[in-house]
Amino acid sequence: MKIFKTIVFAVLAIALIALVYIGVTVYRVSASEQKDPKNLNVIYSRESASSAIARAGVEVDDLSKLNLGSIFQSEGVVSVASYFSDGEISALQNYANEKNGPFKNVQIHFIGDGQVEGSGFVSHPQVNAPVYARGTISQTGSKSFSVDVEKVEVSGVKIPSYITSIAESRFNAYVNDILSKIEGLDIKKVEIKDSSVFFEGDVPAHIK
Repeated sequence: MKIFKTIVFAVLAIALIALVYIGVTVYRVSASEQKDPKNLNVIYSRESASSAIARAGVEVDDLSKLNLGSIFQSEGVVSVASYFSDGEISALQNYANEKNGPFKNVQIHFIGDGQVEGSGFVSHPQVNAPVYARGTISQTGSKSFSVDVEKVEVSGVKIPSYITSIAESRFNAYVNDILSKIEGLDIKKVEIKDSSVFFEGDVPAHIK
């Protein structure tokens, strides 16, 4: 089974960065000048990733193999009702991608009222540049979300709105198709607060 990037309860956090990935590959960006990703002042560590996984009660065999496009198997169901901080979700993204994933130096910041921003470095044959995105993520069902993009930048250059619209449409279809096939997933409530996200629902107990 394919899933984008990392464990299920982090789906809200990764949405914008994954959207950027799809957007820039559609646009075929060629950055002439490399810059560092935008600093969102998010601090993370391996301990942050471990604490998030432990609090969710999810057993993960190897986090570094759960990057964009990876294939995994899931078993069982566990109920989750907890807040996850900017640092914890950012840590999950970075350590899921540290070996083979296309994202590096990822920072995810929850703004509140459904808004999220993310920055990081995307390494891909069609783009090798720092990216930034901001938008609103809404839960539309027990296994579905919708992303409304406000801004996408590559190397500090804003991507045209018609490209973000294409990426937005493709991303929503891609994500919701994957989520619909995950056995045991039941998203009951998601609330984006200032610097954290609250997740309540059922997720796979073991990911391998």
